Amino acid sequence: MIVEKYSDKYYSDIIAICTNFYNEAAGEYDTKGISLEVLKSEIIRYSDNGFLLIVDGKCEGVIAGQVVNSMFNGAKIYQEIIWYVNEPYRKYGVFLLHQAMKKLKEEGFTQLIMACLHNSKTEKLIKLYEQMGFKAIETHYLKELW
Repeated sequence: MIVEKYSDKYYSDIIAICTNFYNEAAGEYDTKGISLEVLKSEIIRYSDNGFLLIVDGKCEGVIAGQVVNSMFNGAKIYQEIIWYVNEPYRKYGVFLLHQAMKKLKEEGFTQLIMACLHNSKTEKLIKLYEQMGFKAIETHYLKELW
């Protein structure tokens, strides 16, 4: 088991992982449905900032995000967009996160912002984040505009 930066070699695995994430968690917040064409283009857009959990030659987990610069001091911040690991590899999710944090620090990032969906084992995830030294900074609300 290793963690490496995004590679086109695992493109179809990543599509499956993102689809699993959508079906298990993110889809609840989306009324439009999943578009594979959009998903494929977004995977490419975030590929420079993606970390993959590779188990037995297959990608089983992903953390992807975007670079944000602090408006106060220009610090390089990583904003997570997706952190998802397929069953039965969930036990390696924290390993993936730790390895991604190590690589981000090596790349000059000074902060990491992680999300917590309210329908995804929220209490357990909050406890994990707090044990790892994260602190809550804000809560987001979503409303469909139609």
